[in-house]
Amino acid sequence: MSAKPEYSANQPVTIALNGVSDGADILSDELNNSVNLFLMDDLEINLQGGNAGETGSVTIYMLRGNATGELDDIGNALRLTRVNLNGATAVRKVIRVDDIPKFYKLRAVYSSSGAYALGASGNSMAFLGVNIQDA
Repeated sequence: MSAKPEYSANQPVTIALNGVSDGADILSDELNNSVNLFLMDDLEINLQGGNAGETGSVTIYMLRGNATGELDDIGNALRLTRVNLNGATAVRKVIRVDDIPKFYKLRAVYSSSGAYALGASGNSMAFLGVNIQDA
């Protein structure tokens, strides 16, 4: 017996990031892990600043829950990562998120370096669910 990772297909996260203004605090739709039972996610975050001078960041959090609609309060969300922006150049960050709960949402908090908005397009999140297979 040899345990190896088994990856799902790419799954987009529904979250409205395009064109959001400085200080925006955005929640994704709730993600239901009760069927797939992923142990981990490889979360891909794609962002693009709306101005060549942008050096701000977007901080990503997870709100966890054991029942649909019954998630952590915003102030108790788990901080996952910070993505630093590079002007109007597209940036990508992929992180491994362990211990995926039954239900969860992702939260993005944008902190611009100059009161800029995020780009009008190219801002998204997606994940590959990870389980273990016996190979």
